[in-house]
Amino acid sequence: MPVVSLGEKSVSGVNLGQVAHLLDLEFDPNPLLDPSELIERLDRFLSALEVVAPQIPPNVLSTTLPGRDRTVLELLHHTVEVAQTSTRMNETLEFEPANVDSEFDTPISHADLGGMIKRTREELKYPGKDWQSTVKTYYGLQTKHQILERCTWHVAQHLRQLEHFCSQWQQEIRGWPTAVDYRDLPLPNSIWDD
Repeated sequence: MPVVSLGEKSVSGVNLGQVAHLLDLEFDPNPLLDPSELIERLDRFLSALEVVAPQIPPNVLSTTLPGRDRTVLELLHHTVEVAQTSTRMNETLEFEPANVDSEFDTPISHADLGGMIKRTREELKYPGKDWQSTVKTYYGLQTKHQILERCTWHVAQHLRQLEHFCSQWQQEIRGWPTAVDYRDLPLPNSIWDD
């Protein structure tokens, strides 16, 4: 879990409101894109994963990412799990952090991954949510709109990372998202911190 410290004060690095308050920065927690646009972007990212994942050869899938205890395949799995989180918010249950920040150790095949992507894309078609209702998360009370945005940019960031590393290890892979797909998402400046 990341932590941000200033002097003797520290806050959770995943709670952006607390980080902004600690650093005396302006922070607007309201997503820039409306829920329908975020869902459309998330679906585009999942569509790109459907195209890209089968092109990644086994030797690249089993490569451990720099500075992490996670392979490319595990990052693909995690990315789809994050997307699934956006479809499984429930007003009566606390939002579980497992799908957003945990390592995924369960072995998964290309076929299993493809099935997960297809199911998640189907679930995105029928959101049926009150996007302003709130859910208790491990990083504070959030609207479902805020959680949807967080899941969308989280998936987008992992796609940027996958493209970055796969372009070094397997250059002929095609079908990555474009700059237009990433526009207006609150993505980190850097693709990878090592």
